[in-house]
Amino acid sequence: MLKAGITGYPVFIREHYLDDRGDDVLSVTERERLADTVNSILNADPRTRLSSYYRAMAIQQWIANQCVYSLTVDPVPQDQDAVSYFLYTSKKGYCDLFASSMALLCRYAGIPSRVVTGFAPGTRNQKSGFDVRAKDKHAWVEVYFPNLGWFPFDPTSSATQEAPKSAAADNISLLKSMYLFIVTFLNLNGPIPIILFASLSCVFLM
Repeated sequence: MLKAGITGYPVFIREHYLDDRGDDVLSVTERERLADTVNSILNADPRTRLSSYYRAMAIQQWIANQCVYSLTVDPVPQDQDAVSYFLYTSKKGYCDLFASSMALLCRYAGIPSRVVTGFAPGTRNQKSGFDVRAKDKHAWVEVYFPNLGWFPFDPTSSATQEAPKSAAADNISLLKSMYLFIVTFLNLNGPIPIILFASLSCVFLM
């Protein structure tokens, strides 16, 4: 049996899933901001004083309310911490950013937690089984409760999903891109190359 730590958690659990909060890579400002965020979340819900389960649930719901699940996400800037950038700047991302953020905030709340990766159940097939594909890859969180063990939490499941772009929006975006390209090209090269290209296109298309 693992020796219990001063918080009631086994020493191994405390060392690997609680004490390690990214302090070696996070700046002092980021650490203070995350700690303030956790305090604000917990102070807003009186039930969090009852147990670590309610604290984990409050953190999960805050992230789900704060951020949007999206499949079209720009890369995190190289000089930014992924969790901080997700929570306070972009506020949208994949399941791995939701899971990483919840795990880190739980640790700042004094709750051992870890990110777990695997697959969602997939799509039921005609053979009474499930077809699991690459799109079913998923990341969620496990939280450790003394005398009970690890329990799953999924902050992505209750988050709002970003609405897919309509065909009209895609067309508008394409026209904007073409306009900007033409304007930039004219500024750099003048109108003659465009006129020649248009003339040659008409000849070949006739």
